[in-house]
Amino acid sequence: MSLARTILLVVSGYELSLQAREIAERHHYYNIARKYCDEVGKPLLRIGIKRSPLEPPNGDYTLDIDPIVLSLPGGVLGDERSMPFANKQFGVSFNEHTLEHLHNIEDVKAAISECCRVADHAILLAPSPYSIIGLLHPDHKLRMWFKNNNKIVVSQIRGSISQAIVISNPWELAIERS
Repeated sequence: MSLARTILLVVSGYELSLQAREIAERHHYYNIARKYCDEVGKPLLRIGIKRSPLEPPNGDYTLDIDPIVLSLPGGVLGDERSMPFANKQFGVSFNEHTLEHLHNIEDVKAAISECCRVADHAILLAPSPYSIIGLLHPDHKLRMWFKNNNKIVVSQIRGSISQAIVISNPWELAIERS
């Protein structure tokens, strides 16, 4: 076997294991969100429509900027940075792999603030910062990772600036340079 083929197999195996872990993570957190919403009697908001059979289901309400969302039960056309919902209307806002599509740190800050405003709890999921597919995805503008359950580090995919959003109080989001 050639060195190039060996490297390709190793990289493919690595990426497949990352993707499998992310799929399991998505379903794990969706199940937690669904259970909480059922217990408190509030609807679940999913931000970003289900685009793959491997993803968890859409929510009781699903918000997306793609007009196709209107064909879904509970589909709402809208932007995650300015949601058309009341404060604490939902039990959980489940934001699955949408933040990396935003353009800058201010957009991410606005989206997270809205997720916290409209729901009791926000679940924010982003692709692994070590995913090759994630780094090469043409629509991914930002790379993110989470630290200490309260800090989201954001960097531009094609840039060197790293920033972090520190969530000490969900209503007051501060920017910390890292």
